[in-house]
Amino acid sequence: MFVIRPRSSITTDQYRDWLTRCVREPEKRRLALAALDAFDRVSGLGKVHPDDLAAITEAACSRYKPVSVIGTDLLMRVAGKYPEGQEAIRRILESGPATARFQVTDAITGDLPRAFAKAIIRMALRDRGSRVRDQGALACGRLGLKECYRLWRPVWMLSEIKMSKTPCDSSSPCFAMATCCPTGMASRNSGFRLQADTAARRSRNKRSMKASCQP
Repeated sequence: MFVIRPRSSITTDQYRDWLTRCVREPEKRRLALAALDAFDRVSGLGKVHPDDLAAITEAACSRYKPVSVIGTDLLMRVAGKYPEGQEAIRRILESGPATARFQVTDAITGDLPRAFAKAIIRMALRDRGSRVRDQGALACGRLGLKECYRLWRPVWMLSEIKMSKTPCDSSSPCFAMATCCPTGMASRNSGFRLQADTAARRSRNKRSMKASCQP
């Protein structure tokens, strides 16, 4: 019988035990438990039923963090094997609320098929919400997708961003993923980073100050 390979060491029974002990609100607990039951059915049957996918997706989009963490974990596990799960993630990133888009992007790991992970990270990097775009940049670091970094900022900022081979340090305006990239990219050892052109920003600020001082 087919069983979905877990993304982490946490089993559905461990999730249930934690929910029983730590989540007091029955409605929130019910949402997470429904997602866990649905995931167990997917694991047992080896196929995704629309009702089960809907239960997992609803938990992943929850604004209550303990429920959303469980929901996004289960959704990523399903997406790692089934195209139905991948399509659910695409729908969230295309038309879901900002919180749901942020939570799904935050859960992206290398367990997903690489082509699919790259596609949804590109969606996140072009998202209208800055928090989602920043999470997409962090996902680039986790997966080592250096070619996606240039999509992090709007087109008008690309002229002010340059590649540098000097090591990153704690005071530099390096990208946030520099400290978390598992492959060492944008770290002290690799030497690659993207750094804002401070001279251009100073010049723009001076022009703004002069304009504001004119009568």
